[in-house]
Amino acid sequence: MAIGRMDSVKASYLLLAGLLLSLSACGEPAGTTAGSNAAGLVGSAASQGAQASGVAKPAASVSASPFVITATNQSPNNLFLWYAQDKGIFARNGVKVDLPTMSGQAQMDTLIAGHADSTLHTGADLVFNSEAATHIGLRIVATASSVADSYVVARNDITSLAQLRGKRFAMQSTTTGASQLVIRMLRQEGLKANKDYQIILTGNQGQQSGVLAAIQAGAADAAAVTPAVARPALNAGQVHVLVDLAKRTDLPTGSNVLAMTQATIDKRSADIQKVIDSWMEAEQAIAKDKAGAEGVIKKYFKIDDQAALDEEWQRYLEVTAKVPMPSKEQFADVVAAMPKDQQLTDAQFTAMIQPRFVQDAVNRGLGNW
Repeated sequence: MAIGRMDSVKASYLLLAGLLLSLSACGEPAGTTAGSNAAGLVGSAASQGAQASGVAKPAASVSASPFVITATNQSPNNLFLWYAQDKGIFARNGVKVDLPTMSGQAQMDTLIAGHADSTLHTGADLVFNSEAATHIGLRIVATASSVADSYVVARNDITSLAQLRGKRFAMQSTTTGASQLVIRMLRQEGLKANKDYQIILTGNQGQQSGVLAAIQAGAADAAAVTPAVARPALNAGQVHVLVDLAKRTDLPTGSNVLAMTQATIDKRSADIQKVIDSWMEAEQAIAKDKAGAEGVIKKYFKIDDQAALDEEWQRYLEVTAKVPMPSKEQFADVVAAMPKDQQLTDAQFTAMIQPRFVQDAVNRGLGNW
C-alpha cells in the first residue's frame, strides 16, 4: 500500500477510534463492547472461569493497556472469545481485552489504521488479499477452524450447484470469508463469478441477515450464511441447505483467523501469549461446560430457544479446533487464487503464518484434553 493510501485510511478511521473510546467510557451494552471492564472480572468471574476450564491457577496482574480485538457477534463460531471474556479467563491470565464488534472490511481497515491490536476474522481471504498485507506485515497467529461454519442456502427449487448457472448469489461483499469460499467452490464447478452467475452485493448494513433477506424478497436465489442466521428461514421452509460448507473438506480454509501486524507482535508478545492461552483454556471449558457456554451464546448472540442453543453448542464443537494452530496448508488455495498483481512470494507467505504462540501453549500442555 502506498504511503498516501495508508494516510488516507488512517485518517478515515480517526473518527472510528474516537467512537470506540467513547463506547468504552460510556458503558458496556451487551454484545457491543464486551471488554471494557475486563479488570473488574478478576474476582468471582475469574474464579468461575478457572473452575470451568479445569485449570486452577491464581489470577495474574492485569495489563494496564487493553488488547483490542475487533470481532463479530453475528454467529457463535467465535464463542471462545466471548466465553473467555465473560468467565474472566482473559483477566485471570493477566490481559485486559476489548472486543469492539464490526464486520468484514471494517475489521481489516480498523486494524490497518492502527486502531486495534488484532482482528478475529471469519475468513483469511481478506487478510491475504489486503493491499496492506505485505506493506505493514500482517501476520496470522491462530486459526480456530479449518472449515467454514456456513450453509449455502437457496430457493427450494434449486437442488444442485449446477443449477446456480444464470442465477443470483447474494453476498455482503466479495471479501468475506464465506463469499471467497463460495467463489472458489463455484469456480471448481465451472461457474465464474459475474459471468455464469451474478453476485448481488447487499453491503454490511444488514450483515448476514441482509443476504438472506435478498432471497426472501426475490432479489437473489442463493446466499451463504451461518446456521444461526439461516435457522428461522429454514424452519419456516423459505429456503433449504444446498451445501454445508463445513463438510467441504476438499476446500481447506483457515476460518476465524487471529491477524495482527508484526509491529504488534514485537511490541505485545506477552499479551498475545496470554490471549492464546486464554483462547485454548476457553475451548476446553466450552466442551465441558455446556450450560455455561449456552449462557454465553444466549447473552451475546441473542439466541433464546433451547433447541437452537443445543444445536449451536454442538455445531461449535464440531467445527472448532482444540488447538488453533495456523499452517500454510490451510491457506494454499486462498493464496493460489490471489490476483496476479498481488501474488505472494513463498518467503512472504511463510512470514505471514506465525504459529509460535500456539506452539508455546501446546508445549505447556494446553490443548491436551
